[in-house]
Amino acid sequence: MVSVDGEAELWTLEGQLLRKFVARVPIRVAAFSPDKSHLVTGLETGDINVWDLDTGLEIIRFRGLDPTPPNLLGFSSDNQQMLAGYQGGRIAIWDLATRKMSTLLAFTP
Repeated sequence: MVSVDGEAELWTLEGQLLRKFVARVPIRVAAFSPDKSHLVTGLETGDINVWDLDTGLEIIRFRGLDPTPPNLLGFSSDNQQMLAGYQGGRIAIWDLATRKMSTLLAFTP
């Protein structure tokens, strides 16, 4: 799913291309929502995109915490929040309904 050319592709197990996600910037990490309706991608620039899996369209773009890409992405079990973990010891949690960061945690690795 990650890509250096800025495009991610979703394929069936039979080898059929289902959808292309075009970020135009290298994609470093990706995760699916628990209900399989969204894909989240972490870009080399530090930005994070949320994509609609049915349409392939970017529906949300979050500005990254810093210019380095996140190392980890995920969703809450109810699909209401998205989180990103960064190498520097920070975890950001975004509320998908308001499209705003709700929590920022910092720790020393």
